[in-house]
This record gives sequence, C-alpha cells and structure tokens, in this order.
Amino acid sequence: MSKYIIEGGQPLSGSLRVAGAKNSSGKLILASILTSEPVFFENMPESGEVKIALDIAQEIGANYKFNQHQINIQTKKIAKWDISHLSGRNRHPVLAIGPLLFRTGQAYVPALGGDKIGKRPINFHLESLKKLGAVVEETPVGVKVTAQDLTGTKIDLPYPSVGATETLLLTTTWAKGKSTINNAAVEPEVIQLIDFLNAMGAKITRVDRQINVEGVRDFKTAQARVIPDRLEVVSYACLALASRGRIYIEDAEPNHLASFLEFVEKIGGIYKTDSRGIEFSAKGDLLATQITTSPFPGFSTDWQQPSAVVLCTANGQSIIHETVYTDRLGYTKDLIRMGAQIKVDDACQPNDCRYKNQGHNHVALITGPTKLTGSDSIIPDIRAGMAQVIAALIARGQSQLTGIDHLTRGYDSLLPKLKSLGANIREA
Repeated sequence: MSKYIIEGGQPLSGSLRVAGAKNSSGKLILASILTSEPVFFENMPESGEVKIALDIAQEIGANYKFNQHQINIQTKKIAKWDISHLSGRNRHPVLAIGPLLFRTGQAYVPALGGDKIGKRPINFHLESLKKLGAVVEETPVGVKVTAQDLTGTKIDLPYPSVGATETLLLTTTWAKGKSTINNAAVEPEVIQLIDFLNAMGAKITRVDRQINVEGVRDFKTAQARVIPDRLEVVSYACLALASRGRIYIEDAEPNHLASFLEFVEKIGGIYKTDSRGIEFSAKGDLLATQITTSPFPGFSTDWQQPSAVVLCTANGQSIIHETVYTDRLGYTKDLIRMGAQIKVDDACQPNDCRYKNQGHNHVALITGPTKLTGSDSIIPDIRAGMAQVIAALIARGQSQLTGIDHLTRGYDSLLPKLKSLGANIREA
C-alpha cells in the first residue's frame, strides 16, 4: 500500500495554481448525458474523482477524450441504464438517475459509498423523485428508479442538501411543466451546474434558495470551464497559516471564500487579493476563534479539518461546531496522538443545532498553541487526509500516512504542488 513519508517543521512558501473544482467536475460530466450532442469542458482536474465520473459515463455509453485538463464527451446512445454492478466509490452514481430517466425511463445505480464522515442518506433525493412521479425501489445492491414520465411540482427540501438539489436539477430540468425547489443549496458548484444546464437549453432561474425550473425536452451542445476548487484553496491557505509561511494561490476566487477569509482575519492571519488570485501568510502568534460549519455562504464542512490544524497553533481555546455531518471529527484522534490538545464531545450550545442532544460528537475544543510531533496515521477521507498532511508538515520529525488514494481522488497533482512549496514529502 502506497504511503507518504513526510519530514516536517519548516515554513512552506511559494505559489501554485488551483485546479478545477472536484465538487463541480463530476456533476458536469454526468449532466452531459442529457444530450446526444458533443459537450466540451476545460479546466478539468486530473483527479480520481473525475476518473470515477468518466467511468460511470463511459459505462452508460459516453465516448470521451481527456487531455490537458480538457474533455470532449458525447453520449450518442445509452448503452446501459443498469449500472448497479459498478462500485459506489463516491456520490456520483445517484446523480446519473436524472439523465438516465430522461434518456431511457429507467435507472439502476449502486449503493453509494464515499468518505466515512457520518450519515449521508439519499432519502431527500428519493423522496423528491417520488414527488415528481418516479417509482423508486431500494434493493440490496442499489436503487432502481423508473418513470414513464415525470411532472414538475413544488418541493421543499428539509435541509439545503447539495446532492439532493443537484439530483432535482438534473431531473426537473426535463420534467413536464414547472417545478419549484425551496430551501435549495446555493454552493458555487450548484450555481455552475445551473449555468451549464441553461447553456444546454434548460430554463432555470433562482432567487436566493428558491430555484424555479420549466421543463424542456431538447438539450443541445454546450461547453463550460470548471470553476476554481475553493476547497483546495483553503487546504493550501491553511498550510501557509499553520506553517507560518506564505503561499500565493492563482485563480482563487474571493467570492467563493468570504467566510474563510473572515476566519483568517479573526485569527490574525494575512491575505492579499489581486486580479490573479490570493496570497495567504501568517507570522508569530495566531488567535483562537470559533467555527460553525453550515451550508454556503457559511463556513464549509470541508474547510474545518485543515482549519483545525491551524487552530492547534493558535493561542487560547478554539471551538469547532460541525453541523453538516454527524461524524466528521474522527480525524482529531490522530492530531491528539501528535500532541494536539483537543476534546471532542456533543456539548453544543445553540438550541437550533439539528444534532443537539442526539449523542453525536460534533464539537471540538482545541487548546493551543501546541507543538506537534510526527506520527503514523491512516487517512480516512479526503479532507481529514489533508489535515493530516498539514499536521505532518508542521510537526517535528517524520510522519507516515497510508491510505493516500483518498487524497489522489480529491486533489490534482498534490505531491508536486507540495514539493514546489518546499515540502519534504515523498511517496513510497
């Protein structure tokens, strides 16, 4: 099993260009199945996540060429609507349901996998499909959905789920009549999907968290440039802050990062924006603060893990309150083994927290600053893995990280980018 061997303890500095967004690329690829005409994408990350989406599309019947971050893809005919035999390695298969129903009236997708970060049910997806008129059958190996036709309706999501919003967009965009999606997710990746569907011929408008869709039946050729990966930006920004270095990130988009930039200011970090990107740096002492994760435009759940490492180096007691997933603080045990002072429990204060008094350990108290010492760890998921990488790079001594396939699934060219910043890291 491959692993990273890291010698830490040095500030990391330099510049790099952020890749296209992992959380946008796969959805765009699957959206292309709605049309039989060719579709073109640029700024596609060369990551494992994109390969998974392309494998799904190819199994369904797509032909594609992927070169130099550009993809030409076309699904002239559907070869298979039953893809339940594929591994549910991430959350993409459920997003194939809408396009498959449009092209064939049937879809059978595998039981879903992905990072082990707590409950990630698809009940919002399935209940919404039922309201549109689909017949849903859950089997031991996956989910089978059939629909002779679907009719638009009003759907109120109990929570602004990104995945459920995307499933609805890929389905209501061709359902007969008009649909209204209330309490929808509005993450930048969702907005890009809306823009791309409209470029293909969809009729979608949005006012805050209300999305209005008028179904169409004719989708045409289109192209899109994948937006910058705001999650990758924060990963490298936290590396600069935690190591007291200086990293310039080309193509970073400030409008996608407002709540993180506010965090940087609160702890005493420094960021400078210009027309090409953002530079992050820190010197001396940082200050403790509180983070509460929430849907966009709030502080992303995918930002809290690398930010936790930064807070291990800050003066005072910080609080991380995870409100998106039930079990996303498990990585802290590895930081504790490295010397971090972290206590995790379920004692949250806000009365409106949906996990309050349910026994979910979703609050972390971090007391700093502490000096970390190198350790061996197994990476459990993408963002926890990046936190472990950052911790290893600022720790004294050597660390060995196994399970690096999670990182290659989520990051484009992670190893060369880290080396360009001065990281002492190698794969073995």
